[in-house]
Amino acid sequence: MKIIVICLVMVLLGLLAAGASFGAEATRAKADVIWVYQPGLFLPPTCVYPSTAASPLGLTAAGALLVLQLIILINTGCLGCKRRSPTQPNSNSNPNPNITARLCSGIASLTFAIALVMLLTGVALNDGKKNCYVVKPGVFAGAGVLCLATAALGIVSFITLESEKKGATPLTQGGIIEVGQPQFPPANGVKPSSLPA
Repeated sequence: MKIIVICLVMVLLGLLAAGASFGAEATRAKADVIWVYQPGLFLPPTCVYPSTAASPLGLTAAGALLVLQLIILINTGCLGCKRRSPTQPNSNSNPNPNITARLCSGIASLTFAIALVMLLTGVALNDGKKNCYVVKPGVFAGAGVLCLATAALGIVSFITLESEKKGATPLTQGGIIEVGQPQFPPANGVKPSSLPA
């Protein structure tokens, strides 16, 4: 049940971030609606930007993306290196860590960083008061696609680590396989000393 709830939260945050990003793309300030006027002969031009919903939507997307990344890092550890539980021994519990989980977690961190920079840059340029810059088409939409990629990769990393943990054998958990005579005789009446070696 815990896995389903965490995955559902990741999906919802990813969809919220992507939806807000696509909404910001649709409502961003465009160059043809910005008013430029020259207040004086030696003064730089001043731009008047229309009020749009792009900045609040971009900030909402950035906030949802940040919470999503925190949930991914808490549940998968840094780059898929999940923290050791208190019941595991101090030795390295898995000498061959799952490369899929690490790779997905690393790429999710990269897509998170790029999407966050795109969103915050888009918000800053959308409300810019100097130099009359506007957000290029596709900045918020690209960030939205990266938000979806971050969520998907985080979910794959989390599920991979959880399935590895659930399907682990005693040998992969650092346990010891004991060899020797059985403590109780077999149910079919065969004596342990007559078993083939």
